[in-house]
Amino acid sequence: MADLTPRKKILFSILLVFFSLSVAELFFRLLPEPPRPPSFRLIYNPEMDFPKFYLKDKNLFWRLRPNQNIKSDFVVAGSYRTNSGGFRDREFSENRPSSKRRILCLGNSITFGWQVAEERAYPQVLQKLLPDRYEVYNCAQTGYTTFQGKRLLNELLQKYRPQVVSVAYIWNDLLPAANGVADSEQKMPPQRVLALQNFLARLAACRWGRYFSLRIFSSPAKTSGLPRVPQKEYRANFEEMLERSRSHDIQPILILPPAPKPEWMGGQEKRYRESFYEPFRTYAAEIRKLASVHHIPLVDADSALSGELSVWQNLPDDFIHPSAAAHQKIAGMLAAILSEQEEFSGGP
Repeated sequence: MADLTPRKKILFSILLVFFSLSVAELFFRLLPEPPRPPSFRLIYNPEMDFPKFYLKDKNLFWRLRPNQNIKSDFVVAGSYRTNSGGFRDREFSENRPSSKRRILCLGNSITFGWQVAEERAYPQVLQKLLPDRYEVYNCAQTGYTTFQGKRLLNELLQKYRPQVVSVAYIWNDLLPAANGVADSEQKMPPQRVLALQNFLARLAACRWGRYFSLRIFSSPAKTSGLPRVPQKEYRANFEEMLERSRSHDIQPILILPPAPKPEWMGGQEKRYRESFYEPFRTYAAEIRKLASVHHIPLVDADSALSGELSVWQNLPDDFIHPSAAAHQKIAGMLAAILSEQEEFSGGP
């Protein structure tokens, strides 16, 4: 080493650092994914605590990484894949077929199809029910509220130019906001900072480093009585999406997902009723009112499945995501609305 020139010493040092980092990365890749850290920004929405699978986004907060095949260590157990746009579906085409109508299905993890196979999520079931007349795209992102949904809709309308948009948001909107900060008040770092974080999050060593730093230096987020999207903003977000759709000559369809009855929740009945079911009823009333006032078709899966305990397979632990049977029902109701519109207009 003493005989090396200064330039060679620098090069040797760089190679040594690179080799050490590579060994460290290999070591951490042999470990399982780090546990979810005790500190997280959104109490009931863990997406930002899984940087291996999600990109941070200045406009949308997060979105699924593109071109993934996820089989383990995910937020909810199951097998999931994403296309080049980060959606759980086949590849999307910007060229709209002249012989079919295009439908974008926006929503959260229900529309995404958590805990059901991809082909049994209701957008994919709808595609099977109407294969010759419609092109159905599942544009759901897990954990999204109407605040994120309206921003995502703005991105997708120009790119994919649909004739129909179905919208299904409710549960995440009413969940408590961490530290009393609603979605509309969330502040994200500059995009260049997020880009660096997204790059580093691909490295297992960085993900473990993030876990330990949060455990040591962060304190858990505090719950609050404020929902992620207050009721007034919830209504305004929906009205903005409806107006934006109609201004582009797009037919909007509202979807109200089901909620299990409190008496099905066993020992969790009181907490579920007060913290989730009663707020759900309030927000659901807003959806029904919007559909009535603006004459928007409504898939009221909450009413249709209100007495069907069989569509809930993981109570009381999971009261948000119904089974594949519920997805089949929602797809059938959507197909009926679309067929009725075809009969009224005289064609697809």
